Parts: sequence; structure tokens; C-alpha cells
Amino acid sequence: MLRNRKPLLPLLVVIFILFFDVSVSAQCGTGKISKVIQGFGSIITADNAYGGSTGINALGAPDGNGAYFSNNGQYIIIDLLDTVAVGQTYSFIWRQYQNVTGLSLLWWSESTDGITFNPRGNISTFNERYFSEEVVASTPTRYIKIYMQTGTADFSVDAVSYYATKCFSDECGAEYTSQLISGNATYYSGISINNSTYANFVPDGTGALINSTSDYARFRLPYLIPAGQEYYIIWRPAQNGSQLRIRESTDGVSWSGYKYTTALSASSVFVLHVEKAGISTGYIEISIANGSDIYLDALVFNAISCNPPAPDLDVEGSYTYCGSPISIAPALNLTDLNNQVVNEAYVQIETSYVAGQDRLECTENYGITATWNSTYGVLYLSGQATVAQYQSVLRTVTYRNLSGTPPLGTKQIVFSLERFNINTNHYYRFVSNSNIRWPVARLDAERAFLYGMQGYLVTITSDAENDFLLYQMNSNGWIGGSDFYYAADDWYWMTGPEAGTMFWQGEESGTVITYANWNPGAEPNNYNGNDEAFAHIYPSSSSLSGTWNDERITYNGYSYYVEFGGMPDDPLLDLYGIVTVEIDNQPPTLTGVFPTGQADMDLCYSSIPVGPSIATIAALYSDNCGGTITVTKSGTPTGNDCSWSVTYTYTVRDWRGNYVSSVPSITYSGGDQTAPVLTGVFPTGQTGMDLCYGDIPAGPTEADIAALYTDACGGAI
Repeated sequence: MLRNRKPLLPLLVVIFILFFDVSVSAQCGTGKISKVIQGFGSIITADNAYGGSTGINALGAPDGNGAYFSNNGQYIIIDLLDTVAVGQTYSFIWRQYQNVTGLSLLWWSESTDGITFNPRGNISTFNERYFSEEVVASTPTRYIKIYMQTGTADFSVDAVSYYATKCFSDECGAEYTSQLISGNATYYSGISINNSTYANFVPDGTGALINSTSDYARFRLPYLIPAGQEYYIIWRPAQNGSQLRIRESTDGVSWSGYKYTTALSASSVFVLHVEKAGISTGYIEISIANGSDIYLDALVFNAISCNPPAPDLDVEGSYTYCGSPISIAPALNLTDLNNQVVNEAYVQIETSYVAGQDRLECTENYGITATWNSTYGVLYLSGQATVAQYQSVLRTVTYRNLSGTPPLGTKQIVFSLERFNINTNHYYRFVSNSNIRWPVARLDAERAFLYGMQGYLVTITSDAENDFLLYQMNSNGWIGGSDFYYAADDWYWMTGPEAGTMFWQGEESGTVITYANWNPGAEPNNYNGNDEAFAHIYPSSSSLSGTWNDERITYNGYSYYVEFGGMPDDPLLDLYGIVTVEIDNQPPTLTGVFPTGQADMDLCYSSIPVGPSIATIAALYSDNCGGTITVTKSGTPTGNDCSWSVTYTYTVRDWRGNYVSSVPSITYSGGDQTAPVLTGVFPTGQTGMDLCYGDIPAGPTEADIAALYTDACGGAI
């Protein structure tokens, strides 16, 4: 079933918004700036859908539960809270109601004030699977009326999302960046609040009940709203005279005085209260002023934060590891004229990491603590401290190896203030949140920023990037892939620079188009017939570590991953630096004259020279690491006194076993070259002897003569 949205449209929408923002900026007036915000329909001002009560199902982010239209004349009116300008877009997430016949037509009208509506027409579908259909506003639109006319099949509307441009006062100095901060407050504590989760995240038309003046609800904001800027409270007076009592806090400890809203009559319709922050506000407390019950549905904000320039991190150098811990960032510079507070830093061995051997350490200080992850080779520094204090701690980082003979290799070690991937040149942030659906995660990721860089749900384009993500994950994490916005089983990246790129087609036996890492042979599978249209990645703690799964729109049990980098107008940041550590790979160097052997020596076998000693050879070499040089010697004489030889060979190595490959050998050869020497009185003969021939003397015996001689080698003569 084909979607109505074309594959390249998400990227085109982003480009369109960028151009649109430029044109609107001029319309904001002097001292004003424009920012494009995103949101979902937030208030039902009229509910005449099926049963008169299902209209609230069209509020907030998609959750698979829609407002139901079954008869002619049924309608709802949705307040977006913000006005979508002509030419900007909003989207209906809707479907044909299941198991009906005929074509479904969704009719709608636009309004600026919620009273006068300008009819737009209709859109149609046979699709029984929720999908997103985008339209362009023809009039300034804050209110949208959705209705059904006769002769068409039933349909459901799950949500209405939108883009809108707002003008803000530009009070930031020349050196500061005007950053849009957007989001929803999260309930974190209170007294006697009924169904407090109904006040969390985006509006849902239900609300948490406060019914006593001693009760209160406290909410935490993801960013500090500067004093003088607005936030929205969506609430409903449950009794006549209901009014809100509001306190604000920067840190959640010290609270401002109370502020009060106008008392209102009881109503079944939620209303919008716009409040200006009296102080820099990170926490909001809401209670009731006069005992009349109220319902709180959500706190929403879009404001401008004046951000100082990003810190600049510079570190470089190449170091040789010689067996002892070495300092690898003594000259690291983390500069920031404002010396702003940061919360974390990362030092990671990116290449040639050997688990169980390589180790990074530092000296903790200023409340900054360090945690070493031996699986991924990451030293994580955390704690609120100034840029100067982080610089001081980062300068103490050392490298060592737990092995006596570490394998050779060049290790690239990355220092960064947000985790940085040298392969993508992007930054990454894992957001732990166990209660968020994919559409909300996508919105919150796009509201995230890194010193002006635009965040988005992570897109994964290689095994290396996929593996890189696992370090920060402590639970399943949403990623930016979905087949919700296109034809079923056509999986696209919906976020970031890859928005509109198909990466997979089909279910578990489908085809990879660019890169995918689904659980092999099992995903994506629309398990048990569920419409599972959103991708997530399993953490390393799972048996399915690093693989992907598809999940249904109603699931809210995952965290999410934010990626920064590659978006139009991203500023150039320098939040990282790289040093290299080379495991000593240089063998010792000969610095003296190596001795030579001797041939044809006049020596007995027992007098063969022993050759230079180990100490003598070691003294001839020097090592770049300055450590101990180890020498071994071998050589066995062969032959006898007449002819013998011996060759002595030496091995020369340093602390980690780097061998000198060209150590000369020393050969000695020779034998006994000296004749025996007469040492006694050699006997003489006699002439004129009066002897018969038969009596001729036998003369001295051989033994007698041999006894008269000695030999240098002492052998037999």
C-alpha cells in the first residue's frame, strides 16, 4: 500500500523551511528573529467525533489510537497552539478504519481564531495502516477542523503534526548565538497527584488531577527558560473559580513567590495559559489557589537561549609507549572566554584498542569523576565543572598497557566534549528515557542541540558506526528508520542528512539497499500481525547486541540516540582532538664497533675462544626507550684439535621484544698447526761396530723416540 508522501519530501521540507525562515525573519521586525518550531495538535476545542469523546485521541504524538469518524457531520476542532504560516506544512496521521468498504475521505478546514474556518477540501485513502499525509497551509492556521461528509467510509485520525515560524526578541549579544530551545516539561514529584503521567510529555487531552490546596505537582524542564520568555500550560478548570498557582525555580531547590492565573468557570475543554518566566526557569510547581479542582495536561515551551561561543578543544601529539605510563595530553588546551560549565568529556582509544591490555587513567578533581569502560576503551569524565577545570583534569590523562609485551600498533586516542566518531565526523548523545514513543523521540531529538548544531534521531550507515553506538547504550534505543511514512515494508531514514533515503525493502527476508543491521532472518517482521513501523537498536547487554528490530507505534519503552553533524547551517565546532600512541616498535641501535672473528687459528680444540660476552654486546647498543637491553648468545664448537670451528650468534631485543634483525655473527676456526718439539736427548748411532749382520742393533724403539717429544695439544705422538 503506497503512502501519499513521496520519498524525497522530508528533505525537501527541511530545505523549504530554511528558505521560508529567511523570508519570515525580515517580517519579524527590528530586534526580532524567527525560528521554525515543531509540535503536535494540543487541545480539542470541540469534540463531536464518534461517541462525543474520541476526539482527544487525535492529540499529541501518534500512539496508534485515533479519533474515530463514522457518520456524516462528525467533527473535531484541534488547537495547534502555534500558527502555521501560509506555505508551511502540517500533517495528518490517519487511516481508513479497518474492515470497512469504500473510499475514506478526510475533510478539513483552517482557521486563525477558531471561529471562522476556511474550507480546504479533502484527502482520501484506502490504507488501513496509519500513515502521514502532509499538506501546505493556504491560510494562517492555528485551528484545524476535521470532519466527515456523507457517502464515505469510516476513518481515524491519530495526530496532527506541524511546523510553524515564531518571532522572538533577539536579546543576545554579538558574541552569542540565539538558540531555539523547545520541549515539554516532565513531572518528577508532587503530593496527591492523581494520574501524574497524564501531565507528562505532549498533551493527550486527559490531564492529571489536583484537588486540594495542599497538593502540588512539580515539573522539570530539559532546558532553562530565560526570564521574560514564555511557556504554555495546558489545563482545565474542573470547578467554577478554578485558577492556577505557579512557582518557578532555577535549580529545583529555591522557589520564587507564587503567581496566579485568572479564575475560570468549570469546563470540559482544556484551555491554554501563557506564562512569562519571572526568573531563569528549569522547574515549575503548579497547585490550586482556592480549592477548586484542576486538571493539568502538559507544559510546553518554545524560547530563545543566548548561548556563548562553544569551547575550543585542541590537543595533538605523537607519543611512544615504552612500558611505563605516559602522559598523553600535557599541553591540551580547552579554551572558552566565558569559562562556561560543562557536564562531561570523553577520551576513547579509537583504533588498535586491545581490551584487557590498554588503559586510560586520569587524576580526578573539582568534582569530576572518571569511569573506565574496558569493553570499548572509553574513559568517561562526568560532573559539572568549568571549562578550565575540565582542562586541568584532561591534562592528567595517561596511557599504559597491562601486558609486558603489548602488540605493536598505532593507537588514535580521541578527546572530546561530546562523544565523537572519527569515521563520520559526527557527535553522538544517548538519551536514557524508558517512557517515550518513536514520534516523540524523533521530535525531542530534533529539539536537541550541541552548541548550535541540529540534533536528529541517529542514522546508521556502516558496521563501524553501528558498533560505535553501543558504548553509551544502557537500554534499547530508537533510531531514525521507519516504514510508517512510505509504502509498507519500504524502510527509509526519516531524519538527518539521510532523510528520504531508502535503506531496506521487505520484511525479514527483504533486500538491503544501503546498510541495515536487522536481527538476521528475524526482523523486520511486523510480529504477530502488529504494524511495527519504527526501528530500534539492541544494547550490548542484550544477546542481540547491536542488531535492529521493528516496533509498533504504541510502544514507549525505549531510550533514543541523538546524532549531530551534516545538517544545513550547522556551525563549525572544534570539540575534539586526537593524539597518537605508538607502541615502541624500534629495535635497539648499534652504537659501537661490533667485534669480528678469526680464521686459521693455531689453537688446540680446548683453547677455542669464548667470544664477546653478553654484557660486551649489550654495551654496544642503545634503545630509544632507554630501557634494559636483553642479549642472548648461542654457539657450539665442532671438530677436533686438527680442525675445528665455532660461530657465536647473538639476539638483541628491547623491553617489549623488538629484535635487532641484523646482529652480526662471530666465527672462529683453526687447529693444531705446530709440530711436536724434542724435549730430550735424541740417541745417536755408532759406526765401525764389530758385529755380524745378524746382530745389527734394533735401535731405539718408537716409544723411545715418542717419549723424547712433546706436543702443544698434548695428544698422542
